Amino acid sequence: MIKMNTLLDVVDNSGAKKALCIKVFQNGTIGNTVLISVRQVNNKQKMKVAKGEMHKAVIVQTKKEKRRKDGSLLHTSQNAVVLLGKKDSPLGTRIGSVSYELRKFGFVKILSLASHIV
Repeated sequence: MIKMNTLLDVVDNSGAKKALCIKVFQNGTIGNTVLISVRQVNNKQKMKVAKGEMHKAVIVQTKKEKRRKDGSLLHTSQNAVVLLGKKDSPLGTRIGSVSYELRKFGFVKILSLASHIV
């Protein structure tokens, strides 16, 4: 469950490493969108974002477990997001591990760019 002022990891190559959740649009689980502020950036690569910028993001990993229809529980060791650009397309071109539940919310482009789908 992601709430306001939660520190999140960014799992794409947009240039951001850490982000702070400013506003949760729905209930804060996998597949929901949030408004974030970039808090830490990666200095080694060409950045698409700068420190202090606000962006929309989609939640792809949570520490809080989520029960699937088959009865299994899904939880990870971090709270993570993927930054979104115009028309809810991902800002980065490479994305780390994401959850399969994103397909239900219409984020198929994120699933196609992901290195690993859980």
